[in-house]
Amino acid sequence: MASSFAWLDYSEHDRRTMLDVINCFTDQDTRDELGIGAVRDAFADLLFPGTSTIQTRARYFLFVPWIYQSLESLKVPSNQMGARARQEEIRLIAPLLASEDSAGTFGSTAREKLKRLPSSVYWQGLFTWGIRLYPGAQSQYHRSMDSFYTGRSRSQKTDDAEWLDGRLARNWHAGLPKPPKDFPNGVSLRLQRHEAVYLQERLLTKCPGTLLALLVGASWEPTETTFPWEHPHLADFPAPLCELLDHAQAFSETIHGAALLYNLMLAETAHDETRTAEYQH
Repeated sequence: MASSFAWLDYSEHDRRTMLDVINCFTDQDTRDELGIGAVRDAFADLLFPGTSTIQTRARYFLFVPWIYQSLESLKVPSNQMGARARQEEIRLIAPLLASEDSAGTFGSTAREKLKRLPSSVYWQGLFTWGIRLYPGAQSQYHRSMDSFYTGRSRSQKTDDAEWLDGRLARNWHAGLPKPPKDFPNGVSLRLQRHEAVYLQERLLTKCPGTLLALLVGASWEPTETTFPWEHPHLADFPAPLCELLDHAQAFSETIHGAALLYNLMLAETAHDETRTAEYQH
């Protein structure tokens, strides 16, 4: 007999937490009884807010709201919004793969069978960066469409196109760049300059004091480093950020050492002389 469970979807944070729990049932090679992942994720959120390792390209921060804005303009009802959004995200795959810059395309292999869509991957980041104004989870946003259309149709504007109550009836940031003509046809993952400037402005406004905001706002030449605390301009970082990086470095090196010790213990238990010697050095 198969088992199932459900939960109340109160927020995007709760949704992400529950998805992580579900993924544990299919994860066959890693464990985290000590909660190391939670500490790692906390550092990641403090240093690089709105990002994750499964995000691929920055232009998805624009693709997702462009798709939803288009569906909102068509007044797609709540009970169809999820399915229609999925169709549009799947439709985006083909033109991206046909473009001159396709590296990082979601669904390049799975195509229409893609399970985790870009919108779910970037949803939290869109809110963190101030691009998404709707505060709830993606499923809540879908369910809110009917009332959103009703409320917007009842709102009144002045002769200068200002909302009478001073509030804008929108789910997305007003300064969001316009999508290319005939979107998604002919689109690629390469950011246009004005799009990059917009994302930079969002980060500097919504995530000040973070390493991500510092890097996108600095005039330094791009550089590659293995760890952020090895950045060549570390001496120019603000003191609070340097302190956070000190803690991150201590955590990283401690956990790396623990992993090496654990591997050594396994090698000794298995009487593997080659690996024992490797981890001893």
